[in-house]
Amino acid sequence: MIEAAKSRSGLDNEAFADLLAKTLYERIAKEAGPDWKKFRRILAATRSGLQDADWTNYLTFVSGNYPTLSAAVLAEFILQYHGTNRAPRAILSFNAERVLETLVKARAKSVGIGRKLLDPIERSISGRNPGRIPLYYCHGTVAVPGESQDGQVPAAVDKLVFSETEYHAISGHSFTWQSTAFIQAAFSHAILFVGVSLSDPNMRRWLSWIQSNRRAELDLIGQQGQPSTVHYWLRTSPGSKEAEAWIEASVAHLGIRIIWLDHWSSLKQALGLMIGPQAPPKPKTTAPGPQKAGQQRRPRTARLR
Repeated sequence: MIEAAKSRSGLDNEAFADLLAKTLYERIAKEAGPDWKKFRRILAATRSGLQDADWTNYLTFVSGNYPTLSAAVLAEFILQYHGTNRAPRAILSFNAERVLETLVKARAKSVGIGRKLLDPIERSISGRNPGRIPLYYCHGTVAVPGESQDGQVPAAVDKLVFSETEYHAISGHSFTWQSTAFIQAAFSHAILFVGVSLSDPNMRRWLSWIQSNRRAELDLIGQQGQPSTVHYWLRTSPGSKEAEAWIEASVAHLGIRIIWLDHWSSLKQALGLMIGPQAPPKPKTTAPGPQKAGQQRRPRTARLR
């Protein structure tokens, strides 16, 4: 649809990126009112001209206006577990804005932490620093309307993907930094998917490759048919058991288990159970029936209300 919208607009890549940015930030700019001038500098990753009070106001605004924002919940947990063995090894974002990044920084400042906790990575040449969590912007970032690129981290507008050809090129080549980052994460760690539809063809292709390799290696060591799902997808329920079953089946072959949420306000509870200091209770599951050799069990799911 993005490619269709760009084609019908008649705009070039740069002008269309500006239109996307304006649309993306239109609501928050309207609701922020006079504070938008400061907030847009925060969202543009401006390096100077901001006081601690500006970050406090930004955090208060987001908490008050978007109480169930998933990025706010994730930022809270990133800050809580940063520097421990429960902290994420990497964060991969397919969004084109810096909301999560700025909320982590705002929360850190609110508790007296002035150092950076995240390393934003938008290009293969982006630097990495020890002790920081890499945050990969796999599809680039848009510039914030009204903000000059001077004195801020440049938006990776050149990494935005508009055409289907460009989109498939990311996974079609043997090396792109986006595919390398994702595949490395999926091979080495359990991935927690939040706020995604898992309809992204590149993401599904990479997960399919990895899951096929995992099943083949389990077969080689005599564990045919053993559950091989290692990743988790937190999403809200579609409202019926039948629809849930279809969605579960659509990602089982990608190595993904689903944690069903009745509403997004349950996200904090779900994360707390999964990565909190206490071991989470085992989700209630239906006992599996007889299983044929080589048949993979349906992934376990859990529900939080």
